[in-house]
Formats: sequence, structure tokens, C-alpha cells
Amino acid sequence: MKKILFLHGFFATGSCPMARALREAFDGQAIVLTPDLPLHPKEALKYIRMLIDKEKPDLLIGNSCGAFLAQMLSPVVGIPALLGNPHFKMTDFLSGRIGEHEYKAPRMDGNQKIIINETLINEFGELEATQFDCCNPYYKDRVWGLFGEQDTLAHFEPLFLQHYNNSYHFPGGHTPTEQEVKTWYAPLAQKMIMEVTANQPMKHREQKPNLFGLCRVATEEDEVNYAAKDKVVIVTGGAHGIGKCIAEEFRKKGASVAVIDMREGDHFVGDISKKEVLEAFADEIIGKYGKVDYIINNALPLMKGLDECTWEEFQYALTVGITAPFYLVKLLAPYLAEGASIVNISSSRDRMSQPQTESYTAAKGGIAALTHALAVTLRNKARVNSISPGWIDTDYKEYDGADAVQQPAGRVGNPMDIANMVLFLCSDKAGFITGENICIDGGMTRQMIYHGDHGWTLTEMQ
Repeated sequence: MKKILFLHGFFATGSCPMARALREAFDGQAIVLTPDLPLHPKEALKYIRMLIDKEKPDLLIGNSCGAFLAQMLSPVVGIPALLGNPHFKMTDFLSGRIGEHEYKAPRMDGNQKIIINETLINEFGELEATQFDCCNPYYKDRVWGLFGEQDTLAHFEPLFLQHYNNSYHFPGGHTPTEQEVKTWYAPLAQKMIMEVTANQPMKHREQKPNLFGLCRVATEEDEVNYAAKDKVVIVTGGAHGIGKCIAEEFRKKGASVAVIDMREGDHFVGDISKKEVLEAFADEIIGKYGKVDYIINNALPLMKGLDECTWEEFQYALTVGITAPFYLVKLLAPYLAEGASIVNISSSRDRMSQPQTESYTAAKGGIAALTHALAVTLRNKARVNSISPGWIDTDYKEYDGADAVQQPAGRVGNPMDIANMVLFLCSDKAGFITGENICIDGGMTRQMIYHGDHGWTLTEMQ
């Protein structure tokens, strides 16, 4: 059975009419926890966090001051929240009420007295100044607001909408009646449970304590998911192999993905060695989306060597591998969105070779060098990095014997090994990485090999 944790307002308690109405509305459907909260907000945050760790609720519901607390906690603990008439400026509320008061409903400890003084106001002020610091953009659709049209106490819907997307109204005031709770709050909470908690389960990772003495935030997975949500991604050579895997992974994360490839399919079909093809592709992207967030230059150059590669073939390899990525970035540079990222797919052959691979190796060496040049040119506009894959089997075949054992990682790579790094480099987690070439080759380029060493022997090349 689902669990809901209700956080009451400043003068309310866990036995207030709103708490009672929520328990009745969800009777037999969900467990509604309605604890009495400590008066001081920092103590309240720590107490709520303890309850969350113990009870593992699926949804937070807060009203007024309780919504103020729920907003701060939601992205920290990874639980969606419904904020009813959130009061984001409790200092203003309390400043005109200095003195002794009483709670409006009984508390379990029997202490009904409330003392509002400068110390309490200053504590709220400290939290007010940082209340949105833990906001993760991923939570824009995971924190909902419900605002009374007759609320004369809190008018913070505009501030709420600066940080979150889902705002609703009901015809009541600041403190809803029991019937209003059952008519408006409970159905909206049920909707959140069905649409948010059920479809987007949360995981957590531990982090250093923040101002509130709390230490859990959204997962790396969550943040990467958001990194792709509503983004426009360009993938060259995206109809097969590594490029196809990259495109599919971005689509899973909610991105709009535009692929160009020579293969026929449901994408832009064309040869990127041709200037007019790149221009037509760029025009289509800008006409459709108006912006670009991530460019993945992945298209595969021709691999031929000294003995067989013609002038035309060598030039073609360089055009596909270097000129086309350069020109595509040039065409799309004016439309790069804030936080844009470019990832070029190079190869471990940018630093090592087999015989008769000159066209491919030259192209991959060139794209690696182009990467750091673009990173400097596009500083403060886009981060630019490259990946150098080693042996990647695009059919996900499992190898054993020498093919696997020779690699320090113990296996041959697959497209997901590269796609995962692409998603990381495009996420905010890689925000301090630019101009870098990251080799993903199972450790092969770090392995020293000498004839007669550790069983390695040289077979003379013919």
C-alpha cells in the first residue's frame, strides 16, 4: 500500500482537520502519516528526514509552512511533493505575530504553546534564503502546486512557477476545509501517485550533508535523464552500430533525435561528404526545432591503406571524418542552446595503428585534434569532447579465449560502453570537462607488449 506523508501548517498539527480529511479520503487506498512537526524549521527538517528514512513514503503533501518544508525536502530525498498554498516567506508571516500563541488543534505531547520570537524568525530567514538551492531541474514536473483562489495570506504562485511546471487552483482559501481537501487535494494527490510515483520510481545516492543536515539527492541516473529531456540531439551515422545505440539511448531519455545516415530509413538520408547535404540537413533541423543541444559526430570514415587507397578515397575519408563534423558544427553553432555539448567519435587508432589503415587512422587523429580546437573556440558556448573507442562489437557478441583475455577489462566492448559515456558527457555532471579525448578500449592502449614477455610472441608480418 502506498504511503503519504502530510506536513501541516505553522499553527496546525497532525490532528488538524486537513490531516483528518486526508486520512479519510485515502482510507483503504494509502497510509497517510500525519505527525506533529517541531516548531523550529531546522529541527522539523531533520525530524521529517528521519520519518522519510523510516517510513519511505511515496508522496509528500504540505500545506502553507508544511509546503515550504516539503519543497526543500522533495529534491533532496527524491520524493514527489504536492504543495498546497506554499508560504515561501514565513519571515513576513511571523514578523507581525511576535509573542505567545497556541496551536489550533491538539498535539500528541500536550504542548499547545507557541512562542514566536526573533530567533525563530531568523531561523526561517536563513532557510528562506536557500530554500530553492536544492532544486534539480529534473523536479520541475515532480513538484506540483495547488493554490486557493480565495487565499488572502500567501500569493506565491509566480515564485512557484519560476521553479516548477504544474500549477493547479481550487476555489477555497489558505486553509482548506475538510470537504475541499477531499474534493481537490486528495484527487490531485492520487493523480500524482498514479502518474509520477508509479511511472518514475526514484533511487538515491548519498552526498555530503547540506545546510539542513540532510544528505540525499537525486540519483546520477535521474540527472542524466533530465539532461536529455526536451533536448534536441544530432547524431551522424545514427542508423546502425554505435550511432544507432546512441540515438536510441537519447530517445529513451526523452530527447528529440535527428539522425543523418547514408542507409535508407526513417531519418535524413544523405552523404555527409557533400556540402549541400549538410546544409539541407542543418536547415531541416533549425526549421523544425529552432535549436540544437547536443551534436554527436559519429559517421564512419573509409578504412583503406597505403597499398589500395586512392587519392579520391583518402580525401573522402578525411571529408567524412573531419571536414563534415567541422562544417556541421559551423552551420549549427548560431543555434546551440545554453549548456550545449558536442561529442566527436574518434578511435584508439588516433594513437596506434594496424597496417593498411591510413585513411581511417588519419581521419580519427584529425577529429581528436579538431575536438580541442573547437573546445577553445566555442568556450562559454558549448563543451566539446571526443571519445576514442577500442574494439567495439556492434552485434553484442560475447567473446572468450584470447580475444577477451588479451584485454585488461576481460572482454570486448559493445555500443552501450560508448553510449553511456556520450550521455555522461552531455549531462551536467560533465560540466567541467571540455577539450578532452576519452579512450574507452578496455585498457588495450595502456598495455605494454614485448616479445617473450608474459607469453606474448611476435609473428613476423609478411
